[in-house]
Amino acid sequence: MADGVELLIHIGIDTVNTNGDEFSLMRVKQGQYITAGTPIVKVNLKELKKKYYTGVMLIITNSSGKELHLKKEGIVKAGERLN
Repeated sequence: MADGVELLIHIGIDTVNTNGDEFSLMRVKQGQYITAGTPIVKVNLKELKKKYYTGVMLIITNSSGKELHLKKEGIVKAGERLN
């Protein structure tokens, strides 16, 4: 993020075993600045759900020394703001 906060978005559990077959990166690169709503990955959830848990985790890997407070924790809907 512009303020130095870094996030990791993890899709599914053990999905590394797919070797990326059910994932397609959109036109973004690691470290690229994006805005809310920018698609970053296309996932074939229909196929992935057959073998894997498809929950998505948002992990703060670097708070850049800031105390962060999310408006909502738990299950959120696409497009819903967390801050």
